[in-house]
Amino acid sequence: MVRLMLTLTPVVCVLSAIALSTIMEKYLAKPPPVQDENEDGTVTTRQEESSISIIIMTLLALLSLFAFHCTWITSSAYSSPSIVLATGGHGGTRHILDDFREAYFWLNQNTDDLSRVMSWWDYGIRSLAWLTGQH
Repeated sequence: MVRLMLTLTPVVCVLSAIALSTIMEKYLAKPPPVQDENEDGTVTTRQEESSISIIIMTLLALLSLFAFHCTWITSSAYSSPSIVLATGGHGGTRHILDDFREAYFWLNQNTDDLSRVMSWWDYGIRSLAWLTGQH
């Protein structure tokens, strides 16, 4: 999942920049001046009040919250690399996925000391460390 996030991050950044640019072009355009005719017949031109500052502040607040959220998610994903994964279920229950450690224990018990194990490259370094006792 982390690799997928890292792969798609540039695409999401470009698409979000396009979306933000489109929103800013649409809502931050200066409204045309309004001409009013006074009681004495003179014409005055005034600029209508716009909500540009409110829109800018809202967008900046949302982007700031998104940046803090992404930082928190990334720090929690990378803070404790482990072969034991914990997931949360409905109602706050916690499930522990101990498949890797069980598989390593099985390999340790059921293979010869000089055996070779072929592994997908992501977990090869963990398998090597576990089997050689460097964990």
